Amino acid sequence: MQTPTQSTKSLQSSTVSLLPKGLPADTPISVRPCRCNQNYPNGCEWHIFHPGRQILAAHRKKTCDEPVQPQYSSPPNSPLTEGQLNSFGFGYHADATFTLKQNFSKQRDVDPWAQVHDERIQCLGCNVDVDPGNWIDHRGTCRGIEMRVADAIAEAWEKEAKE
Repeated sequence: MQTPTQSTKSLQSSTVSLLPKGLPADTPISVRPCRCNQNYPNGCEWHIFHPGRQILAAHRKKTCDEPVQPQYSSPPNSPLTEGQLNSFGFGYHADATFTLKQNFSKQRDVDPWAQVHDERIQCLGCNVDVDPGNWIDHRGTCRGIEMRVADAIAEAWEKEAKE
């Protein structure tokens, strides 16, 4: 029987092996199921890396010896607005790999990720109420915002792959 330390090391080393070259070993990762219906024997999934104020989303075939990763399940959300999509720059690379970089400085008067109530701001990425004085910091680090944008990009790619 493995001790908890050995299990943790095993999971950490398997996660590190998923990282693209150049990303630090402590880069947070989310795994999202793919719905592209491509005919891979073991299926496919999205590996979504969060190395700071950007996102790297990579479509990957699963291998039979690949460790089971915690799955991200996207909550049902309304489609993103144009302003929300424009809050990230977008790049496409070979093999269905995308980079998304925060572009919040281009947002002027109205923040597309904020719903303002009397004395609070509700984040439209994670649905948490945020004090107005903490909004800019929250918006810059909100995993919910990142995942909503990554989901929109993945869904668009999946739809195109099915056609």
